[in-house]
Amino acid sequence: MILYALGCQKVFLLKNIICGLLAVSPLVGASFMTEASAAYKYQKLWSLAAVGFPMQLAREILKDIEDTDIDRDRKMTLPMVMGDTASRKIAYGIVAINFSIIILTPVYWKLFAHKIPIFPIGVIISASMCIKAALISLKEGQKLLKKSIYVLLVAMMGALSFR
Repeated sequence: MILYALGCQKVFLLKNIICGLLAVSPLVGASFMTEASAAYKYQKLWSLAAVGFPMQLAREILKDIEDTDIDRDRKMTLPMVMGDTASRKIAYGIVAINFSIIILTPVYWKLFAHKIPIFPIGVIISASMCIKAALISLKEGQKLLKKSIYVLLVAMMGALSFR
């Protein structure tokens, strides 16, 4: 937060990374407070953070597209360098890669496995929301992306809490 307040939000992509880290910082912080013997708990927290960070990063890029007029001559953002269309494709590309990793990596399926298919249902709902977000207006799309992040993280935490 200090880096953001000191003007780092004006540095190309640094603001996006800082916001992504801030979004997952409670999970990262909690993992450091976990006992060394609780490696499984540690892995769960980092797995949640590893999903949340790229999703928040993508959302921040979309927010930068919305704020292009406000940021002009004040900040160097991805939309100003690459253009709105390319930035939107990059943001949703990050989301697609993130979901590909979640879906194709057995670690997530093992980690969040449960008799009640909370995690798979959450992935399906969240991915559907992301696809819809990519197809609607920018303003509504970034709001839907934010909600999809919540759905996915709630599904992950729900699967963990029922273990």
